[in-house]
Amino acid sequence: MLALAANCFIHNGLPLALAGEFHLHQFCTTLNLNCTGYGKKTQANKINAASCPLSIGQQPEGLAEASVQLQPSGAFEQPAAGWNSWKMAGVAGQKVEIYFLNRAMNKTIRWGIIGCGDVTEVKSGPGFQKAGGSALVAVMRRDAARAGDYARRHDVPRWYADADALIADREVDAVYIATPPSTHKQLVLKVARAGKPVLVEKPMALSAEECEAMIAACRQAGVPLRVAYYRRKLPRFEKMREIIQSGVIGEPRAVAARQFKKLAARPAQDWKVDSAINGGGLFVDMQTHALDWLHHVFGRVRETGGVAVNAARIYGAEDTVSYSLLFENGVVAGGLFAYSIAREEESVTVYGSEGEVSMGFFRPSEVRLVRGGAEETFQLPDPPHVHQPLIQAFVNELNGGPALDSTGETALETARVVDEILRNYRAVPPVPA
Repeated sequence: MLALAANCFIHNGLPLALAGEFHLHQFCTTLNLNCTGYGKKTQANKINAASCPLSIGQQPEGLAEASVQLQPSGAFEQPAAGWNSWKMAGVAGQKVEIYFLNRAMNKTIRWGIIGCGDVTEVKSGPGFQKAGGSALVAVMRRDAARAGDYARRHDVPRWYADADALIADREVDAVYIATPPSTHKQLVLKVARAGKPVLVEKPMALSAEECEAMIAACRQAGVPLRVAYYRRKLPRFEKMREIIQSGVIGEPRAVAARQFKKLAARPAQDWKVDSAINGGGLFVDMQTHALDWLHHVFGRVRETGGVAVNAARIYGAEDTVSYSLLFENGVVAGGLFAYSIAREEESVTVYGSEGEVSMGFFRPSEVRLVRGGAEETFQLPDPPHVHQPLIQAFVNELNGGPALDSTGETALETARVVDEILRNYRAVPPVPA
């Protein structure tokens, strides 16, 4: 077994500190961390394992008790042998971050959820219970019976039928807003006035103008505003981003994004095709994820063009959209999205000067790399609760760790692009369904 060493960085006065970034690969190694020094920069190493032991070495001064977390998903288990002996379990090929927590200083972040609907059943809700240093203590839904049912099924101590009551709960430290977008601005402003950190679902709001008001309110209140674009923290998305930014496909030049869905009746969640509630149709509901991720990879968009129509007229929102984007770094992106045709297809492909990489965004998908005539695929399954890695990153931030990079400001960039793509369509009154 190969042993690797890295310096541990524990910032004085902060309860949570980044100790290193690593990658899990196929074979097993042992990692030894020297935690006796302070203020030393971390070194990036590779742990060639999906499951392997971890030895932390000498306990640093002032660290009464330590814990280690695996990002973006996975777990560390501490055997009975002591605080410095750990077993790591993760997904081969994924990027991980190792943290040390001073439990004497660290606190459990107690969450309340406003809007415990479908997205919170599996995707997000359990993540607040399973993330390290996190607890789900209260939920709210306007339908009291459904709120109580959710609380019982998910073992949540308290439930409310009124958002103001949950926000005022003194045992709720931070709030996750999972209601439709038309309510986001009002609720974020209330949470900000209460002085509590807020995680809001995507899309962030109905327009860039609303996003700006939310950012200003949270900035004035001195509370962090983060947005649930969770794909930023999933292993396969991070793998594709790493391939692009590492130069494996050469200089990135162009992006092709597409999503086709068969003609169908109105979706079960009818508000997703109601522009007054969602800000648009399925394009807004789904492709904001992809636009945010493209911003995450390539930076800001300099020029935006868009065409949108309502071809099937099943509902008032747009059902066919095309866009063209020019990023500030020179990358060009083109997208075609049709939600009323006879086939199902979706993908995002990035073309570089020496190769290409592609993946499906809204289905379980491998990352496919083509370079020099050879093809390589990477299987990086999503975790059971896809929001959990992002939740963990925000919890870490609230306990003094690195800031979560899915912010109100980054989500504002996506909102501005969407506003421009749909500008002409929104200027014309919708055709009644």
